[in-house]
Amino acid sequence: MKTNPESRIASTPQNDLRAYLLELYARIIASTFPPDQVIGHFLRHRRDVRGSAKGFLAATVFALLRSRVRLLLMDHWCGSAIQQGDMDPHGVPAGGPLPIQEAMKAVFLWLREGLGESAAEAEANTLLALELAMARVPDGRETPLVWPASPREVVRAFEKRISSDPDLALAPESIRRSARVSVPPAWLDRWSGQFGSEAALELAESFGEPSPLDLRVWRKGAGRAKAIEAFREAGIEGKPTNLAPEGVRLAKKGNLKNTPLPATIRYEIQDEGSQMVALALEDCLAAGKVLDACAGSGGKSMHLADLACEGLTVYSHDLEERRIEPLKERLITEPDLPIQTLPCGGASTMAPYDAVLIDAPCSGMGRLRRDPILPWRLRIPEDMERIVAAQRDCLDTYAPLVRPGGVVVYATCSFEAEETRELVASWLAEHRDFATDPLPERFQRASMALARGADGSQVTLLPHREKTDGFFIARLRRLR
Repeated sequence: MKTNPESRIASTPQNDLRAYLLELYARIIASTFPPDQVIGHFLRHRRDVRGSAKGFLAATVFALLRSRVRLLLMDHWCGSAIQQGDMDPHGVPAGGPLPIQEAMKAVFLWLREGLGESAAEAEANTLLALELAMARVPDGRETPLVWPASPREVVRAFEKRISSDPDLALAPESIRRSARVSVPPAWLDRWSGQFGSEAALELAESFGEPSPLDLRVWRKGAGRAKAIEAFREAGIEGKPTNLAPEGVRLAKKGNLKNTPLPATIRYEIQDEGSQMVALALEDCLAAGKVLDACAGSGGKSMHLADLACEGLTVYSHDLEERRIEPLKERLITEPDLPIQTLPCGGASTMAPYDAVLIDAPCSGMGRLRRDPILPWRLRIPEDMERIVAAQRDCLDTYAPLVRPGGVVVYATCSFEAEETRELVASWLAEHRDFATDPLPERFQRASMALARGADGSQVTLLPHREKTDGFFIARLRRLR
Protein backbone atom coordinates (compact mmCIF):
# COMPACT_ATOMS: atom_id res chain seq x y z
CA MET A 1 0.00 0.00 0.00
CA LYS A 2 1.32 3.44 -0.91
CA THR A 3 1.41 6.56 1.23
CA ASN A 4 1.61 10.18 0.25
CA PRO A 5 5.37 10.97 0.38
CA GLU A 6 4.69 14.65 1.18
CA SER A 7 2.64 13.83 4.28
CA ARG A 8 4.24 15.07 7.51
CA ILE A 9 1.53 13.67 9.77
CA ALA A 10 2.74 11.96 12.92
CA SER A 11 2.36 8.24 12.23
CA THR A 12 2.40 6.20 15.42
CA PRO A 13 0.79 2.80 16.11
CA GLN A 14 -2.01 4.48 18.07
CA ASN A 15 -2.65 7.15 15.43
CA ASP A 16 -2.54 4.56 12.66
CA LEU A 17 -5.10 2.36 14.40
CA ARG A 18 -7.52 5.27 14.79
CA ALA A 19 -7.06 6.11 11.10
CA TYR A 20 -7.65 2.53 10.03
CA LEU A 21 -10.72 2.35 12.27
CA LEU A 22 -12.19 5.47 10.68
CA GLU A 23 -11.51 4.24 7.15
CA LEU A 24 -12.77 0.71 7.84
CA TYR A 25 -16.04 1.96 9.37
CA ALA A 26 -16.65 4.15 6.31
CA ARG A 27 -15.92 1.32 3.89
CA ILE A 28 -18.28 -1.06 5.67
CA ILE A 29 -21.28 1.25 5.57
CA ALA A 30 -20.52 2.17 1.94
CA SER A 31 -20.34 -1.50 0.92
CA THR A 32 -23.05 -4.02 0.04
CA PHE A 33 -20.99 -6.91 1.47
CA PRO A 34 -21.28 -8.23 5.06
CA PRO A 35 -18.92 -6.52 7.54
CA ASP A 36 -16.76 -9.61 8.13
CA GLN A 37 -16.01 -9.83 4.39
CA VAL A 38 -15.13 -6.13 4.20
CA ILE A 39 -12.90 -6.47 7.27
CA GLY A 40 -11.13 -9.51 5.81
CA HIS A 41 -10.49 -7.73 2.49
CA PHE A 42 -9.34 -4.58 4.28
CA LEU A 43 -6.82 -6.39 6.48
CA ARG A 44 -5.43 -8.43 3.62
CA HIS A 45 -4.47 -5.17 1.89
CA ARG A 46 -3.14 -3.45 5.04
CA ARG A 47 -0.10 -5.59 5.63
CA ASP A 48 1.26 -3.23 8.29
CA VAL A 49 -1.68 -4.19 10.55
CA ARG A 50 -0.46 -7.27 12.39
CA GLY A 51 -1.15 -9.47 15.38
CA SER A 52 -3.44 -8.13 18.09
CA ALA A 53 -4.07 -4.94 16.07
CA LYS A 54 -6.23 -6.97 13.68
CA GLY A 55 -8.41 -8.23 16.51
CA PHE A 56 -8.65 -4.75 17.99
CA LEU A 57 -9.80 -3.23 14.70
CA ALA A 58 -12.40 -5.93 14.05
CA ALA A 59 -13.81 -5.85 17.58
CA THR A 60 -13.91 -2.05 17.79
CA VAL A 61 -15.49 -1.45 14.40
CA PHE A 62 -18.20 -4.00 15.24
CA ALA A 63 -18.83 -2.19 18.53
CA LEU A 64 -19.21 1.11 16.65
CA LEU A 65 -21.54 -0.47 14.08
CA ARG A 66 -23.74 -1.88 16.84
CA SER A 67 -24.13 1.69 18.12
CA ARG A 68 -24.91 3.11 14.68
CA VAL A 69 -28.61 3.75 15.28
CA ARG A 70 -27.85 5.69 18.45
CA LEU A 71 -25.23 7.73 16.59
CA LEU A 72 -27.62 8.65 13.75
CA LEU A 73 -30.46 9.51 16.09
CA MET A 74 -28.23 11.63 18.32
CA ASP A 75 -26.81 13.40 15.28
CA HIS A 76 -30.22 14.37 13.94
CA TRP A 77 -32.48 14.71 16.97
CA CYS A 78 -30.24 16.44 19.50
CA GLY A 79 -30.89 20.17 19.67
CA SER A 80 -33.35 20.10 16.79
CA ALA A 81 -37.04 19.54 16.13
CA ILE A 82 -36.76 17.03 13.28
CA GLN A 83 -40.13 15.87 11.95
CA GLN A 84 -41.30 12.29 11.48
CA GLY A 85 -41.46 12.92 7.73
CA ASP A 86 -37.68 13.31 7.72
CA MET A 87 -37.24 9.65 8.71
CA ASP A 88 -36.58 6.72 6.38
CA PRO A 89 -38.69 3.50 6.42
CA HIS A 90 -36.56 2.08 9.23
CA GLY A 91 -37.37 5.05 11.47
CA VAL A 92 -33.90 6.57 11.32
CA PRO A 93 -33.03 9.96 9.77
CA ALA A 94 -33.22 9.99 5.99
CA GLY A 95 -30.38 11.38 3.92
CA GLY A 96 -27.76 10.67 6.55
CA PRO A 97 -24.13 11.79 6.40
CA LEU A 98 -21.69 10.51 3.82
CA PRO A 99 -19.80 7.40 4.97
CA ILE A 100 -16.58 9.18 5.89
CA GLN A 101 -18.45 11.91 7.76
CA GLU A 102 -20.43 9.32 9.71
CA ALA A 103 -17.20 7.47 10.45
CA MET A 104 -15.67 10.66 11.85
CA LYS A 105 -18.63 11.10 14.17
CA ALA A 106 -18.47 7.44 15.25
CA VAL A 107 -14.77 7.72 16.10
CA PHE A 108 -15.30 11.05 17.88
CA LEU A 109 -18.12 9.59 20.00
CA TRP A 110 -16.04 6.50 20.79
CA LEU A 111 -13.10 8.66 21.93
CA ARG A 112 -15.41 10.81 24.08
CA GLU A 113 -17.55 8.09 25.65
CA GLY A 114 -15.48 4.94 25.30
CA LEU A 115 -12.04 6.32 26.11
CA GLY A 116 -13.08 9.33 28.19
CA GLU A 117 -11.23 11.95 26.16
CA SER A 118 -12.19 15.61 26.42
CA ALA A 119 -14.00 17.21 23.49
CA ALA A 120 -10.80 18.96 22.43
CA GLU A 121 -8.74 15.75 22.60
CA ALA A 122 -11.38 13.74 20.75
CA GLU A 123 -11.63 16.41 18.05
CA ALA A 124 -7.87 16.57 17.56
CA ASN A 125 -7.48 12.80 17.40
CA THR A 126 -10.41 12.39 15.01
CA LEU A 127 -9.01 15.01 12.64
CA LEU A 128 -5.56 13.42 12.86
CA ALA A 129 -7.08 10.02 12.00
CA LEU A 130 -8.81 11.58 9.00
CA GLU A 131 -5.58 13.20 7.79
CA LEU A 132 -3.74 9.89 8.01
CA ALA A 133 -6.52 8.09 6.16
CA MET A 134 -6.57 10.74 3.43
CA ALA A 135 -2.80 10.46 3.01
CA ARG A 136 -3.11 6.83 1.97
CA VAL A 137 -3.64 6.10 -1.72
CA PRO A 138 -6.41 3.51 -2.37
CA ASP A 139 -5.19 0.42 -4.18
CA GLY A 140 -7.80 0.84 -6.93
CA ARG A 141 -9.81 -2.22 -5.97
CA GLU A 142 -11.87 -0.54 -3.28
CA THR A 143 -14.70 1.94 -3.45
CA PRO A 144 -13.19 5.46 -3.27
CA LEU A 145 -14.29 7.49 -0.27
CA VAL A 146 -15.53 11.09 -0.51
CA TRP A 147 -13.45 13.21 1.84
CA PRO A 148 -15.16 16.16 3.58
CA ALA A 149 -14.27 19.69 2.49
CA SER A 150 -14.41 21.10 6.04
CA PRO A 151 -13.68 18.22 8.44
CA ARG A 152 -13.31 20.39 11.54
CA GLU A 153 -16.81 21.78 11.00
CA VAL A 154 -18.21 18.24 10.73
CA VAL A 155 -16.80 17.26 14.11
CA ARG A 156 -17.63 20.54 15.89
CA ALA A 157 -21.22 20.60 14.66
CA PHE A 158 -21.70 17.03 15.91
CA GLU A 159 -20.09 17.81 19.27
CA LYS A 160 -22.34 20.84 19.69
CA ARG A 161 -25.45 18.76 19.01
CA ILE A 162 -24.70 15.97 21.46
CA SER A 163 -23.55 18.43 24.12
CA SER A 164 -26.78 20.42 23.89
CA ASP A 165 -29.07 17.43 24.37
CA PRO A 166 -27.20 14.23 25.30
CA ASP A 167 -30.36 12.43 26.43
CA LEU A 168 -32.48 13.12 23.32
CA ALA A 169 -34.94 14.97 25.53
CA LEU A 170 -36.60 16.62 22.54
CA ALA A 171 -37.27 13.31 20.80
CA PRO A 172 -40.38 11.13 21.26
CA GLU A 173 -40.14 8.23 23.71
CA SER A 174 -40.00 5.73 20.85
CA ILE A 175 -36.87 7.44 19.53
CA ARG A 176 -35.24 7.61 22.97
CA ARG A 177 -35.98 3.92 23.50
CA SER A 178 -34.56 3.03 20.08
CA ALA A 179 -31.41 5.04 20.78
CA ARG A 180 -30.88 3.29 24.11
CA VAL A 181 -30.72 -0.13 22.46
CA SER A 182 -29.42 1.14 19.08
CA VAL A 183 -32.00 -0.66 16.95
CA PRO A 184 -34.05 1.11 14.24
CA PRO A 185 -37.49 2.10 15.60
CA ALA A 186 -39.31 0.20 12.84
CA TRP A 187 -37.62 -3.07 13.81
CA LEU A 188 -38.20 -2.47 17.52
CA ASP A 189 -41.90 -1.95 16.75
CA ARG A 190 -41.98 -5.23 14.77
CA TRP A 191 -40.43 -7.18 17.63
CA SER A 192 -42.75 -5.56 20.17
CA GLY A 193 -45.67 -6.84 18.10
CA GLN A 194 -44.23 -10.36 18.04
CA PHE A 195 -42.80 -10.75 21.55
CA GLY A 196 -44.11 -7.83 23.62
CA SER A 197 -42.36 -4.56 24.47
CA GLU A 198 -40.20 -5.85 27.32
CA ALA A 199 -38.93 -8.91 25.43
CA ALA A 200 -38.33 -6.76 22.33
CA LEU A 201 -36.04 -4.48 24.34
CA GLU A 202 -34.18 -7.49 25.78
CA LEU A 203 -33.79 -8.90 22.28
CA ALA A 204 -32.53 -5.55 20.97
CA GLU A 205 -30.05 -5.23 23.84
CA SER A 206 -28.68 -8.70 23.06
CA PHE A 207 -27.88 -7.57 19.53
CA GLY A 208 -25.65 -4.89 21.02
CA GLU A 209 -23.41 -7.56 22.54
CA PRO A 210 -20.51 -9.25 20.72
CA SER A 211 -21.38 -12.61 19.19
CA PRO A 212 -19.77 -15.63 20.88
CA LEU A 213 -17.31 -18.00 19.24
CA ASP A 214 -18.86 -21.48 19.26
CA LEU A 215 -17.31 -24.70 18.02
CA ARG A 216 -18.91 -28.02 17.16
CA VAL A 217 -16.67 -30.91 18.13
CA TRP A 218 -17.00 -33.99 15.95
CA ARG A 219 -18.58 -37.00 17.66
CA LYS A 220 -16.37 -39.20 15.50
CA GLY A 221 -13.26 -38.03 17.30
CA ALA A 222 -12.03 -37.49 20.82
CA GLY A 223 -15.27 -35.83 21.96
CA ARG A 224 -16.19 -32.57 23.64
CA ALA A 225 -14.68 -33.13 27.09
CA LYS A 226 -11.24 -33.97 25.69
CA ALA A 227 -11.50 -31.05 23.25
CA ILE A 228 -12.15 -28.60 26.10
CA GLU A 229 -9.18 -30.08 27.98
CA ALA A 230 -6.94 -29.78 24.91
CA PHE A 231 -7.95 -26.15 24.36
CA ARG A 232 -7.29 -25.39 28.02
CA GLU A 233 -3.81 -26.88 27.77
CA ALA A 234 -3.24 -24.62 24.75
CA GLY A 235 -4.24 -21.60 26.87
CA ILE A 236 -7.81 -21.22 25.55
CA GLU A 237 -10.71 -21.52 27.98
CA GLY A 238 -13.95 -23.06 26.77
CA LYS A 239 -17.09 -24.49 28.29
CA PRO A 240 -19.89 -26.79 27.08
CA THR A 241 -22.81 -25.07 25.36
CA ASN A 242 -26.15 -25.31 27.10
CA LEU A 243 -28.21 -26.90 24.30
CA ALA A 244 -25.94 -28.47 21.67
CA PRO A 245 -24.32 -31.70 22.95
CA GLU A 246 -21.08 -31.27 20.99
CA GLY A 247 -20.86 -27.48 21.29
CA VAL A 248 -18.02 -25.57 22.97
CA ARG A 249 -18.18 -21.83 23.67
CA LEU A 250 -14.78 -20.18 23.90
CA ALA A 251 -14.20 -17.46 26.46
CA LYS A 252 -12.62 -15.15 23.92
CA LYS A 253 -12.11 -14.97 20.19
CA GLY A 254 -8.81 -15.52 18.51
CA ASN A 255 -7.01 -17.19 15.65
CA LEU A 256 -7.41 -20.93 16.18
CA LYS A 257 -5.44 -22.00 13.11
CA ASN A 258 -2.12 -21.95 14.94
CA THR A 259 -3.43 -23.53 18.14
CA PRO A 260 -1.61 -26.83 18.80
CA LEU A 261 -4.16 -29.60 19.32
CA PRO A 262 -4.00 -33.40 19.14
CA ALA A 263 -4.94 -34.88 15.76
CA THR A 264 -7.97 -36.57 17.36
CA ILE A 265 -9.56 -33.19 18.15
CA ARG A 266 -11.75 -32.24 15.20
CA TYR A 267 -14.02 -29.20 15.28
CA GLU A 268 -15.94 -26.76 13.11
CA ILE A 269 -16.71 -23.13 13.89
CA GLN A 270 -20.51 -23.12 14.16
CA ASP A 271 -22.96 -21.16 16.31
CA GLU A 272 -24.82 -23.25 18.88
CA GLY A 273 -28.16 -22.37 17.29
CA SER A 274 -26.95 -23.58 13.93
CA GLN A 275 -25.84 -26.86 15.53
CA MET A 276 -29.40 -27.51 16.68
CA VAL A 277 -30.68 -27.65 13.08
CA ALA A 278 -29.08 -30.96 12.13
CA LEU A 279 -29.99 -32.36 15.57
CA ALA A 280 -33.64 -31.99 14.60
CA LEU A 281 -33.00 -35.04 12.36
CA GLU A 282 -30.74 -37.06 14.69
CA ASP A 283 -33.33 -39.84 15.06
CA CYS A 284 -33.61 -40.21 11.26
CA LEU A 285 -29.99 -40.99 10.45
CA ALA A 286 -29.75 -44.75 10.98
CA ALA A 287 -29.52 -45.57 7.27
CA GLY A 288 -30.80 -44.47 3.88
CA LYS A 289 -30.61 -41.05 2.23
CA VAL A 290 -30.84 -37.50 3.56
CA LEU A 291 -31.04 -34.38 1.39
CA ASP A 292 -29.49 -31.13 2.56
CA ALA A 293 -31.40 -29.04 0.03
CA CYS A 294 -29.84 -25.61 0.66
CA ALA A 295 -26.42 -26.76 1.80
CA GLY A 296 -24.36 -23.62 1.16
CA SER A 297 -20.77 -24.22 2.23
CA GLY A 298 -21.80 -27.51 3.83
CA GLY A 299 -21.65 -26.92 7.58
CA LYS A 300 -24.90 -28.75 8.27
CA SER A 301 -24.11 -31.47 5.73
CA MET A 302 -20.93 -32.23 7.67
CA HIS A 303 -22.87 -32.22 10.93
CA LEU A 304 -25.37 -34.70 9.48
CA ALA A 305 -22.44 -36.85 8.30
CA ASP A 306 -20.98 -36.82 11.83
CA LEU A 307 -24.33 -37.85 13.32
CA ALA A 308 -24.98 -40.52 10.68
CA CYS A 309 -24.80 -44.25 11.29
CA GLU A 310 -23.06 -46.50 8.79
CA GLY A 311 -25.16 -46.91 5.67
CA LEU A 312 -26.48 -43.34 5.50
CA THR A 313 -25.60 -40.95 2.66
CA VAL A 314 -26.00 -37.19 2.85
CA TYR A 315 -26.78 -35.56 -0.50
CA SER A 316 -25.79 -31.89 -0.56
CA HIS A 317 -27.43 -29.48 -2.97
CA ASP A 318 -27.69 -25.73 -3.28
CA LEU A 319 -29.61 -23.26 -5.40
CA GLU A 320 -26.33 -21.61 -6.42
CA GLU A 321 -23.49 -23.83 -7.62
CA ARG A 322 -20.76 -21.48 -6.38
CA ARG A 323 -21.95 -21.66 -2.80
CA ILE A 324 -21.27 -25.38 -2.54
CA GLU A 325 -17.70 -25.15 -3.88
CA PRO A 326 -16.10 -25.01 -0.37
CA LEU A 327 -17.80 -28.31 0.47
CA LYS A 328 -16.53 -29.90 -2.73
CA GLU A 329 -12.99 -28.81 -1.86
CA ARG A 330 -13.40 -30.22 1.65
CA LEU A 331 -14.52 -33.59 0.27
CA ILE A 332 -11.34 -33.82 -1.81
CA THR A 333 -9.27 -33.82 1.37
CA GLU A 334 -11.80 -35.91 3.35
CA PRO A 335 -13.20 -38.43 0.84
CA ASP A 336 -14.42 -40.78 3.59
CA LEU A 337 -17.24 -38.45 4.63
CA PRO A 338 -20.59 -39.98 3.59
CA ILE A 339 -21.50 -36.89 1.53
CA GLN A 340 -22.26 -36.60 -2.16
CA THR A 341 -22.80 -33.25 -3.82
CA LEU A 342 -25.54 -32.76 -6.38
CA PRO A 343 -25.56 -30.27 -9.25
CA CYS A 344 -27.82 -27.24 -9.02
CA GLY A 345 -31.34 -28.42 -9.86
CA GLY A 346 -30.34 -32.08 -9.41
CA ALA A 347 -31.94 -32.75 -6.01
CA SER A 348 -34.74 -34.81 -7.57
CA THR A 349 -32.34 -37.27 -9.23
CA MET A 350 -31.83 -39.28 -6.02
CA ALA A 351 -35.38 -38.97 -4.65
CA PRO A 352 -37.13 -40.19 -2.63
CA TYR A 353 -35.19 -39.37 0.54
CA ASP A 354 -35.78 -40.61 4.06
CA ALA A 355 -35.35 -37.08 5.38
CA VAL A 356 -34.97 -33.61 3.89
CA LEU A 357 -33.36 -30.58 5.52
CA ILE A 358 -34.37 -27.18 4.14
CA ASP A 359 -32.17 -24.50 5.70
CA ALA A 360 -33.94 -21.87 3.65
CA PRO A 361 -32.53 -18.55 2.43
CA CYS A 362 -33.87 -15.89 4.77
CA SER A 363 -33.55 -12.31 6.00
CA GLY A 364 -30.75 -13.36 8.35
CA MET A 365 -32.11 -11.22 11.19
CA GLY A 366 -31.00 -13.87 13.67
CA ARG A 367 -27.39 -12.94 12.85
CA LEU A 368 -27.73 -9.25 13.67
CA ARG A 369 -24.88 -9.42 16.21
CA ARG A 370 -22.63 -10.57 13.36
CA ASP A 371 -24.00 -8.17 10.73
CA PRO A 372 -25.13 -4.90 12.37
CA ILE A 373 -25.64 -3.26 8.96
CA LEU A 374 -28.33 -5.79 8.01
CA PRO A 375 -31.41 -3.68 8.93
CA TRP A 376 -30.40 -0.99 6.43
CA ARG A 377 -30.21 -3.54 3.62
CA LEU A 378 -33.73 -4.89 4.11
CA ARG A 379 -36.73 -3.04 2.72
CA ILE A 380 -39.99 -3.80 4.42
CA PRO A 381 -42.30 -5.11 3.07
CA GLU A 382 -40.75 -5.51 -0.42
CA ASP A 383 -37.71 -7.61 0.53
CA MET A 384 -39.62 -9.69 3.07
CA GLU A 385 -42.24 -10.56 0.47
CA ARG A 386 -39.50 -11.66 -1.93
CA ILE A 387 -37.75 -13.72 0.75
CA VAL A 388 -40.95 -15.45 1.86
CA ALA A 389 -41.81 -16.31 -1.74
CA ALA A 390 -38.39 -17.95 -2.14
CA GLN A 391 -38.85 -19.89 1.11
CA ARG A 392 -42.26 -21.14 0.02
CA ASP A 393 -40.74 -22.18 -3.29
CA CYS A 394 -38.09 -24.19 -1.39
CA LEU A 395 -40.78 -26.00 0.56
CA ASP A 396 -42.81 -26.64 -2.60
CA THR A 397 -39.74 -27.97 -4.42
CA TYR A 398 -37.91 -30.05 -1.81
CA ALA A 399 -40.50 -31.27 0.73
CA PRO A 400 -42.21 -33.57 -1.86
CA LEU A 401 -38.86 -35.31 -2.42
CA VAL A 402 -39.18 -37.10 0.93
CA ARG A 403 -40.77 -40.55 0.96
CA PRO A 404 -44.18 -41.13 2.61
CA GLY A 405 -43.53 -41.39 6.33
CA GLY A 406 -40.29 -39.39 5.95
CA VAL A 407 -39.36 -36.23 7.83
CA VAL A 408 -38.77 -32.67 6.63
CA VAL A 409 -36.99 -30.06 8.76
CA TYR A 410 -37.47 -26.42 7.77
CA ALA A 411 -35.07 -23.92 9.37
CA THR A 412 -34.14 -20.26 9.06
CA CYS A 413 -31.56 -18.02 10.71
CA SER A 414 -34.42 -15.67 11.50
CA PHE A 415 -37.26 -15.34 13.97
CA GLU A 416 -39.46 -13.00 11.92
CA ALA A 417 -43.02 -14.33 11.91
CA GLU A 418 -43.54 -14.16 8.12
CA GLU A 419 -40.52 -16.41 7.51
CA THR A 420 -41.18 -18.89 10.28
CA ARG A 421 -44.36 -19.99 12.04
CA GLU A 422 -46.74 -18.08 9.75
CA LEU A 423 -45.12 -19.56 6.64
CA VAL A 424 -45.18 -23.12 8.00
CA ALA A 425 -48.81 -22.80 9.08
CA SER A 426 -49.96 -21.47 5.70
CA TRP A 427 -47.93 -24.09 3.80
CA LEU A 428 -49.38 -26.96 5.85
CA ALA A 429 -52.89 -25.63 5.25
CA GLU A 430 -52.28 -26.09 1.52
CA HIS A 431 -50.49 -29.46 1.78
CA ARG A 432 -52.69 -31.92 3.63
CA ASP A 433 -50.28 -34.76 2.95
CA PHE A 434 -47.90 -33.20 5.50
CA ALA A 435 -48.37 -32.59 9.24
CA THR A 436 -46.33 -31.30 12.16
CA ASP A 437 -44.08 -33.87 13.82
CA PRO A 438 -42.52 -33.70 17.32
CA LEU A 439 -38.86 -32.77 17.42
CA PRO A 440 -36.45 -35.29 19.02
CA GLU A 441 -36.28 -35.76 22.77
CA ARG A 442 -33.53 -33.21 23.44
CA PHE A 443 -35.84 -30.47 22.11
CA GLN A 444 -38.52 -31.48 24.61
CA ARG A 445 -36.34 -30.89 27.68
CA ALA A 446 -37.02 -28.18 30.24
CA SER A 447 -34.02 -26.16 29.01
CA MET A 448 -35.91 -25.47 25.78
CA ALA A 449 -39.36 -24.89 27.29
CA LEU A 450 -39.48 -21.18 26.44
CA ALA A 451 -38.28 -21.78 22.87
CA ARG A 452 -40.65 -24.65 22.12
CA GLY A 453 -43.98 -24.33 20.34
CA ALA A 454 -47.18 -25.75 21.80
CA ASP A 455 -47.07 -29.14 20.03
CA GLY A 456 -43.31 -29.68 20.31
CA SER A 457 -42.74 -29.55 16.54
CA GLN A 458 -41.13 -26.08 16.47
CA VAL A 459 -38.56 -24.06 18.37
CA THR A 460 -37.58 -20.40 18.12
CA LEU A 461 -34.13 -19.65 19.51
CA LEU A 462 -33.46 -16.04 20.56
CA PRO A 463 -30.13 -14.42 21.48
CA HIS A 464 -31.33 -12.86 24.73
CA ARG A 465 -32.99 -16.05 25.91
CA GLU A 466 -31.13 -19.09 24.57
CA LYS A 467 -27.83 -17.15 24.06
CA THR A 468 -27.54 -18.37 20.45
CA ASP A 469 -28.02 -16.68 17.11
CA GLY A 470 -31.71 -16.32 16.28
CA PHE A 471 -33.05 -19.52 14.68
CA PHE A 472 -36.36 -21.14 13.83
CA ILE A 473 -36.65 -24.94 13.41
CA ALA A 474 -39.83 -26.80 12.44
CA ARG A 475 -40.27 -30.52 11.81
CA LEU A 476 -42.88 -31.99 9.47
CA ARG A 477 -43.78 -35.54 8.44
CA ARG A 478 -45.16 -36.70 5.11
CA LEU A 479 -48.33 -38.72 5.69
CA ARG A 480 -48.81 -40.28 2.27
